[in-house]
Amino acid sequence: VVVFSQPGELLPKFRSKITEESEPAAAAAAAGEESEASVTLRDGRTLGFTAHGCGAHAVLLFHGIPGNRLFFPPTDEGLLTRVRIICVERPGYGISTPKPGNTLLDWPDDVVALADALGLGKFSIVGYSAGGPFAIACAYKVALLWLAITVTADT
Repeated sequence: VVVFSQPGELLPKFRSKITEESEPAAAAAAAGEESEASVTLRDGRTLGFTAHGCGAHAVLLFHGIPGNRLFFPPTDEGLLTRVRIICVERPGYGISTPKPGNTLLDWPDDVVALADALGLGKFSIVGYSAGGPFAIACAYKVALLWLAITVTADT
């Protein structure tokens, strides 16, 4: 686990908007209710996600391969009262629009845009299996926003 304690601000260049058709679901996700939604990024692409739990602390979960926003491992119900787990799709998975020429270091920009759209402020990240490199890219590129980053997989 990598823990950063410096305060960070979301950068204006990452601003995104919640899509009109998913606005109620995204508002529910921002409020901590279980939901499925998407945001529209500045370049017009869609980024899909689901949200579970009602806790004050947000944890973004990056799925493995194959996978999508519907990946949600068995979780202790008590945990979901303390955290809000947001399962995020990478470009080209599920309802998320592909990004031609996408590189690993493009991913943190999408993550910051989602966090901004949901009003998350600081949050933690879990990279599951093939989602691990994407979590590490976030740690490398925009470290000021993350509270903790974990990379994990089944053995």
